[in-house]
Amino acid sequence: MKYSTILFDFDGTLAENGFFFLEVLNALSNEFGFKPIGTEEIPELRHMSAREILTQRLGIPLWNIFKIGRLDRAQKRVWSEKAPQIEIHLFPGVPDLIKD
Repeated sequence: MKYSTILFDFDGTLAENGFFFLEVLNALSNEFGFKPIGTEEIPELRHMSAREILTQRLGIPLWNIFKIGRLDRAQKRVWSEKAPQIEIHLFPGVPDLIKD
């Protein structure tokens, strides 16, 4: 099948990916020394930038570019390992919005 359009949703606007994001970060919490994130924190995290999540929630200072780089590479590794087993669903109404 040939596609005319591809949509990327990196911030959870079109699909519920917060739980997958949480699972990936929690899989790395011991390795990077931060407290696992609870599901009750997802609404608050949705309103934070990546910078705020790194510094305020994970406690990784921006000057520590080596740790940020390691976390980025580790996240990509875990995402690729877990992605085939997870289903991410669009929010209600999004399929119609996309068709329109």
